[in-house]
Amino acid sequence: MASPETHCQTGNARLLIVEDEALLADVTRRLLCQDVQCIDVATCGAEAVKLIGLQAYDLVLLDLHLPDINGLEILALLRQKTPNSQVIIVSGDNHIDAAIQALRLGAYDYLRKPYEPELLVKTVRNILQPILLACAPHQAEETANKPRVLAQGDLHELNAAQRAGTRLVRDDPIDNIDDHPTTQISSTTLQELKKVRPYSRAEPEPAGTEHFLDKLLMKIPPVSSGRTADEVFKLFERDPNLHAVAVVKDEKPIGLISRFEMVDNMARPYRHELYGRKSCIRFMDPDPLHADIRMGLSELTDLVSNAPARHLISGFIITDQGRYLGLGSVQNLMREVTAMQFEAARYANPLTQLPGNVPINKTIDEYLQTNVAFVAAYFDLDNFKPLNDVFGYTKGDAMILLTARILAENCDPVMDFLGHIGGDDFVALFRSQDWKARCEKILERFDQEARHFFPDNVLQAGGYESENRSGNKEFFPLTSLSIGAAEIAPGVFQNHLAVAAIVAEAKKKAKATQGSCLYVNQRRLSDAN
Repeated sequence: MASPETHCQTGNARLLIVEDEALLADVTRRLLCQDVQCIDVATCGAEAVKLIGLQAYDLVLLDLHLPDINGLEILALLRQKTPNSQVIIVSGDNHIDAAIQALRLGAYDYLRKPYEPELLVKTVRNILQPILLACAPHQAEETANKPRVLAQGDLHELNAAQRAGTRLVRDDPIDNIDDHPTTQISSTTLQELKKVRPYSRAEPEPAGTEHFLDKLLMKIPPVSSGRTADEVFKLFERDPNLHAVAVVKDEKPIGLISRFEMVDNMARPYRHELYGRKSCIRFMDPDPLHADIRMGLSELTDLVSNAPARHLISGFIITDQGRYLGLGSVQNLMREVTAMQFEAARYANPLTQLPGNVPINKTIDEYLQTNVAFVAAYFDLDNFKPLNDVFGYTKGDAMILLTARILAENCDPVMDFLGHIGGDDFVALFRSQDWKARCEKILERFDQEARHFFPDNVLQAGGYESENRSGNKEFFPLTSLSIGAAEIAPGVFQNHLAVAAIVAEAKKKAKATQGSCLYVNQRRLSDAN
């Protein structure tokens, strides 16, 4: 194998993120993409080893706990192949032994999950800036005498400048807040964030109910535009956990001052003398993220995912119809999302990975408690046991996976909730207004694709013979899909048990009809409780 290319020759800083959680890897990549032009991502140890063999990396963010290879083994490989590569170990491990061992093997630093975005960015910048400056090519005398002023820490600009042969001079302008265009979080990551939405409170919510953003609200007192820079700087000095301060006028936010921006600038020579007695708005981001307290998780993740990278550090302002309430941090948002994903994974069906009984029941109870109208639909395969008996459990599992895929493709990922009770039984909680059309499409797609599971002679006969539950031979039609549905109006049911009973009754009537069928409950639900 050819030796990895060295980046001092190319002038490009290259970063490798080794993280098996795809969501966290994508957020980390986006957090750093403004500083590092070339970023590769490996979601398993084997992929990391392959990339390390092909490329030399200036910096590697390495998760210790990977599904296939121990992170320390990859660290040892890096030390052997590219000893000049710097390594930051990122791990949720509570034991200090792992950190000590990693540092002994040559890691630059050790960050605990969940890490502070500000700390990660600062650590990466501290590592890569000297590398970029040391690798800058020697230029002709006339080029060297043309200094260019660059903001400290802007590694993307340093990359471009050194490739152009520009001599680099340090300065720290404070009037221009970073507004470089950023890449977007991938659609895959956004879909992962949206998948957890059914566990949040549904919108629209009645007045007085608990909101999702209540969990993230930090009631940090704002400052007025009349406060001086020195006064705000002292707020950050007194409270090391204060990440940002909102600037308000008439109770409405007009901007956000980031700890990272202000402390980084005011800590330099003569800044207090120059700006200390002037208004703090000089350090204010006039275009911060705003989130209304009633905003749901899906809308919030859309907002954060499409925002410039600076907001990942400074966070967002939470308001109530335009009036300032407090602040929220992206780190806390990610922690909440991660907790929801862990809960979903804990109760997920092992075959389809769809939410199981616990999250299904929890979601129904949440809808009932918040007076959300929805449609509960019970999906069940007809003649599934004989399919298993005649064609084998492997084909039975494939039929279940086919059903799960068709259901998922026809449920709205934001409005609807899809769960897998177990075996060949599924539940969908529709809030889509066109739920009937979706169910009809599901039945049509299932009948088309399920035919591929049977040989031609079975298709021509319309079924096959197998033993029934009594041990007698019986002719069974091709596998079909029955749907029993009930429209659940607010204030009718008290809990998920009552909903399950009425939907099971509708499903039973659907199964009484031969072939794929949708049966919608006709009984007055006001009498069902």
